Amino acid sequence: MVELSPFLFDNFVEGGDAPVLDLAVNRRADSAMCKEYETLLSDINARLKILLSDQSRQNLRFIKMVLAEIAPSLAEKYGDEAVKDYLSRRFPELNGHKNLDISLHPDNVEHIRALLERLAAKNAYEGRINLRSDGRLSRSECRIAWEGGEEEFSTTQILDKIREQLNGVIADDGN
Repeated sequence: MVELSPFLFDNFVEGGDAPVLDLAVNRRADSAMCKEYETLLSDINARLKILLSDQSRQNLRFIKMVLAEIAPSLAEKYGDEAVKDYLSRRFPELNGHKNLDISLHPDNVEHIRALLERLAAKNAYEGRINLRSDGRLSRSECRIAWEGGEEEFSTTQILDKIREQLNGVIADDGN
């Protein structure tokens, strides 16, 4: 164990008249004592890094547990809001396509219809939008198809990607 000896302090800051504890400018400390403090601070720093690393892993495990247990039910409960948000962000980029087929869960069709009408007016969309009710989709999913392309939105896919990233971080960490 390192034995600590007290610093010798300069009593006055240059140009001042108030006594201060000047840890940064300890001109009278000997080099052996400085080495002891340097070693001690290095050891403290290493231990803090270990503690922070352990805490980070615990936090990641907690996030992973929340994703596994709570997120799927929240995605289903608030899935229509996620679909609305996705369509609102994505619609301006789809403006060049003159025929859009949008498939939704049956419970989402009516209130998404109103959103799409507002988005079409706001973006001066001149094409045709076909809404399709698809019972195979969950409330947190939608599919958009146009001539020559298609994309799907699914909160489940997003959660899976987050889980994969968390698994990678936890695996990279050695646990």
